[in-house]
Amino acid sequence: MQSNEFMKRALIIDDEPDITEIITIFAKQLGYLSDVSHSGDDAIAKLLNNPYWAIFCDFKMPGYNGIEMFHKIRELNPSLSKRFVLVTGAILDRKTNEFVEKKDIVVLKKPFTFSALKEVFLMLEEIK
Repeated sequence: MQSNEFMKRALIIDDEPDITEIITIFAKQLGYLSDVSHSGDDAIAKLLNNPYWAIFCDFKMPGYNGIEMFHKIRELNPSLSKRFVLVTGAILDRKTNEFVEKKDIVVLKKPFTFSALKEVFLMLEEIK
């Protein structure tokens, strides 16, 4: 495992504490650090003050939804938006699905397994 100084850090944005805790635990087991935000406003404040490698964002949250967060992240840090993961238990409508495909956004479906999350991290590692 890498030293904390060199570990990649993800921001996990979800209004459900159970989900952020699960992703944090799984990410740590895979050798990644993570910070948690339970709202879009808090996430934006953290984005402005921390260098993140990846973002895991819930699709349905009060305030900002996942697509709105994607736009905000792309505005603040275009290269980070390449490693944006939309986490959802919902079935995406046609318009949202088309947007996700057009922007090459990775989708992690709830409920997810450790191996599914590991696969997402491996995919993110391939993105330059």
